[in-house]
Amino acid sequence: LELTGRTCQAKHREPVLSWNLGPHGYANSCGEVDRILEEGRAVVCLQDLRIPPGKKEEIKLDLERRFNYKIFITTTRSKSTDNTGHGYLFTVLTAVHMDVVRGNQSEELDLHRISKGQLTGRGLGLKLTLKDGAVVYLVNIYQYTAGDGLKQKMLWEVLQKWMQRKGSCKVILV
Repeated sequence: LELTGRTCQAKHREPVLSWNLGPHGYANSCGEVDRILEEGRAVVCLQDLRIPPGKKEEIKLDLERRFNYKIFITTTRSKSTDNTGHGYLFTVLTAVHMDVVRGNQSEELDLHRISKGQLTGRGLGLKLTLKDGAVVYLVNIYQYTAGDGLKQKMLWEVLQKWMQRKGSCKVILV
C-alpha cells in the first residue's frame, strides 16, 4: 500500500480529498489515513475502510484526539457472507477540519432512513455550518454499485430525492 497507494507529489492544496482505501481497509491503512489528515485539508472523504461497528467510536475518538477534525463514520456488515463466514464491512468516513466549521455545528444526516438502510456504510451526509455562517450539505458516497445497475439506480434516485428537498442550498457530492 505504501508504494501503490501514495502519490509522489508534495502536499496537496485542494481543499477536498476523496479516496477509496479498499480492499486494504482502515487496519492496514491507518498510517496512510494519519498522513492524509496531517495535510490539513478542509474535508477528507474516505470509503471502503472496513471498520467493524464495535470499533467505530474508538477510531472516531482517537482521530479527533490526534487531529483537528470532526470525524463522522457510518459502517455496516453485509448480510451475505463470504468464504470466511463473515459479511463484508462497508464503511465511509468523513473528516471536516475544525477551522472550516463554526464550533461544533455539524450534523449527520439520516441517509440510512431515507434509503431504507441501503446506504448504511455506503453513504454519509452532513450538514455543515461554515465559519462565515453559510450552510453546506456534504455527501460522501462509496460507489459500491459499480457493477450493479439496479443498485446504481436506487442510489441516484435516493440522492436525487434528498437533494431536491434541499432546494437552493449548496450540496457537495463526493
